[in-house]
Amino acid sequence: MAKKKAAKKATKSSRKQAAVKKPAKKAKRAKAAPSRIAKPAKRKPAKKAPPKAKPAASPMRILEYSSTFFLTAVSDTSQAYEIDGTPHHRTVESYRLDQADILEYEEQDGKILYKVKPLKSPVG
Repeated sequence: MAKKKAAKKATKSSRKQAAVKKPAKKAKRAKAAPSRIAKPAKRKPAKKAPPKAKPAASPMRILEYSSTFFLTAVSDTSQAYEIDGTPHHRTVESYRLDQADILEYEEQDGKILYKVKPLKSPVG
């Protein structure tokens, strides 16, 4: 009978050990050492030539004007008309904002005569 009891104790103790056991930690791997082979040198971009001296810019640009035409209107902001009376697509004020060369003449029938010389639109 003693043998049976010893066998039971052995089985109980083996169960407890299995529950108490912790998994073994894995050994850390050492990092590989960097290779000692020299890396090829990077190509450097070709050097640019130094900038050439630019001629001095003129203090004011020369404005180029297109042909002259005449408009009549009650004021700068009101509807402008051609000399023959057809309505014009822009007001005199819009030409002033575009730096047009404008000369004003005396009133004729309550209207002012404007001699307009607009700037040429840049080509391109």
